[in-house]
Amino acid sequence: MTLLAVASAFLLGVFLGDRLAPPVSALLLITSGALLGALFLRRIGRSAFPAVLVLCVVIGGLRMAVMTDSTTELARYHTESAIQVEGLVLNDAGPVGSAMWFPVRVEGILSDGGWIEVDGAALVTARPSAQATGRRDPPHIRYGDRLRLEGPLTAPPELDEFDYPAYLARQGIGSVMSFPSVTVLGETQGGRLRSALFDVRRSLHSSLGRSTPEPEASIGQALLLGIRDTIPDAVMDDFRATGTSHLLAISGLHVGILMALVLPVSARVFGRRRSLYLIVPLVAVWLYAVLAGLSPSVVRASIMGTVYLAALALGRPKSILPALGLAAAVMVALSPNILWSVSFQLSFAAMAGIATLADPISRKLQDLLGVLDEEGADSHLPIRALAGAVGTSAAAILATMPLTAFYFQQVSLIGLPTTLVTLPMLPFALVFHGLAGVLGLVFQPFGMAFGWLAWGATTYIVQVVHLAAKLPIALFETGRIAPVLVLGYYGVSAAWFVAHRSGVLANVASRVRSSEVSRSGFSAATKWLAVPLSLGAVLIWTAALTNEDGRLQVVFADVGNGDSALIISPTGRQVLVDGGPEAQDATRLLGSGLPFWDRSLDVVVLTHGHADHITGLLEVLRRYEVGHIVEREAGNITPDYLSWRHAVENEDAAVIQVQAGQMIDLGDGVTIEVLHPPETLMSGTDSDLNNASIVLRVVYGDVSFLLTGDIFVKAEREILSQGIDVQSTVLKVPHHGSRTSSSPEFVEQVGPSVAVISVGADNRFGHPHAETLEVLARYAPDARVMTTRDHGSIRFVTDGTTLSVETER
Repeated sequence: MTLLAVASAFLLGVFLGDRLAPPVSALLLITSGALLGALFLRRIGRSAFPAVLVLCVVIGGLRMAVMTDSTTELARYHTESAIQVEGLVLNDAGPVGSAMWFPVRVEGILSDGGWIEVDGAALVTARPSAQATGRRDPPHIRYGDRLRLEGPLTAPPELDEFDYPAYLARQGIGSVMSFPSVTVLGETQGGRLRSALFDVRRSLHSSLGRSTPEPEASIGQALLLGIRDTIPDAVMDDFRATGTSHLLAISGLHVGILMALVLPVSARVFGRRRSLYLIVPLVAVWLYAVLAGLSPSVVRASIMGTVYLAALALGRPKSILPALGLAAAVMVALSPNILWSVSFQLSFAAMAGIATLADPISRKLQDLLGVLDEEGADSHLPIRALAGAVGTSAAAILATMPLTAFYFQQVSLIGLPTTLVTLPMLPFALVFHGLAGVLGLVFQPFGMAFGWLAWGATTYIVQVVHLAAKLPIALFETGRIAPVLVLGYYGVSAAWFVAHRSGVLANVASRVRSSEVSRSGFSAATKWLAVPLSLGAVLIWTAALTNEDGRLQVVFADVGNGDSALIISPTGRQVLVDGGPEAQDATRLLGSGLPFWDRSLDVVVLTHGHADHITGLLEVLRRYEVGHIVEREAGNITPDYLSWRHAVENEDAAVIQVQAGQMIDLGDGVTIEVLHPPETLMSGTDSDLNNASIVLRVVYGDVSFLLTGDIFVKAEREILSQGIDVQSTVLKVPHHGSRTSSSPEFVEQVGPSVAVISVGADNRFGHPHAETLEVLARYAPDARVMTTRDHGSIRFVTDGTTLSVETER
């Protein structure tokens, strides 16, 4: 334990150096005293170890004292006025609503008419420019792009109850730019290896999206690539409420689970008498880290996992914890700021918990399951591997629980049991998503086949977490936890560890002994295949029992202040109208509305070229095979529309420019009439683009739906002036309930039984306006007014005579 004590002393010195900020002269004086004390203790025949520990504390303080702050150089140029900077993008841009964020290493600033060389990092939030959107698929800003930005360069804002500047400073960022103009000066100017890594990740991300529906695809991207930006908010809320969000964030837990799964298999293949079997989990850990983008948290977890395996290779499993301490000390010595990184603390705590608790917990599980751990128990290998994964997860949760309570002020009372229930499917989700992503790059049907299996495993996890989140005791608010309680928890744990050291640190390799063939009639290979084969059978029966019920379905999705609607005919033909303002809006609608195996659409309609209708369709065109694309070019060239044109050009679909009077026949008596725009588009109106919206009337028997896009009153009057029949059972209220639309004469002519308003909560436009609601109440008095803000997604089902409605909430 000497090594652990030395590492702990150094970390304590770094901590005290940050909190007390002693002068270097004082630290040097203490160093001299510690050295003299060590010599004195040696002279009198006593151990000099106490003096060595003091020396390590001082060295930690010195490392903190000499650390330079890389965030201060740009601070001299902070200004609320527009300033031009040039720099290199350090990561692919991530989505922030309709905008994007990305870090930039600033290398030059225009000042007093000349460029000044600087070196600092800034976090940029911007909207994509027409230059960026027209040339490639998202992300439009990528690692290695050289940019010129023009806008305010400021310090990070202070946020309530969160030290945002300190959070960014730990990442070496001390400046932010909000919505500057963006000019791309060059591409692929980053490191070659890192550029290649980003290319691979983008390809896998796209392949996963094509192979699996939402939200399962987003979960797979999080588990495999560490990309969590696209996970639906409702799903993330469930994981947070149940204390299982750690399952979605690649960390020491995932590295530990990966090792627990791979170690038994590798030991069985290569034998445990030589350390060769440890090479396979080592390669697996670092391949996983590469796929996850080599983010700092993943690298730290992988380093600690490597130390864990090294201790096994040296035949000293009891040295794992000291080795982890040494690894932590080395990482802090290289970058002292990571000591205050929550992800670093959680990764270290998780790996320490795995090192000390995973083996006894997994052994106990094996005993409860009656699993033999002797020569000849080969058929129990899958169960032992799964018990190892469960023990690893439980150990990590117990070790990180105090930190979770301290930093996030909440603890899930059902986090551990929910994790244990979901965990058996986690390795299958990882494996199947990985195979779906990789094979999908080679031959898409292979990727889709494993995508179906990934869908089954991931759906199980999502549904278990969703049900657990509904329990009234799911989340316990702890309030602010005193640091002394956290230290007390770990202090008691450390005391227990020392007292029971020989039992707790049992050789992990004992879990992976090679053995003779079991007398069981089933081979180990058969048992490994049991879960995927069973899952495949369930999926086949699900597909067989999912038949069209002979009714028309129309779903208005809850996409905030935007539009997206899905039409499914009685025989299963599908029409998607608009995609919503977020990249994943439409894919989530399709994930819930279409069978899991269906990756095609008959028709995609873009009513007009605004972002709140376009954005979600871009991802649909990348993930689904589309037969026909219906639109009407209005001559309004925006960055969003350029992205749309780029996506359409890459899609092998028939593009139809429609006008009033045309019709789409879906068969079985379902028709879609095009009521607007006319052959000659309206001009000189308050919004020519909105008034060019495609207006559709879906008719099935006695029931009809009027989808109006964002037309204004002038377009409504144009439609009525042509004598077009607009009477409809369900009206999708124009322009999200704005006062610019829904004229009394139009509403009266439609005469709806239900009026649906697609609108977001607390939107900045004030939709739906009181004037619109008053018109609906007066001129459609029998109509039921429903908003996606209040009801969530709204689903109508009709047999052509009767109409039923289902709401999300």
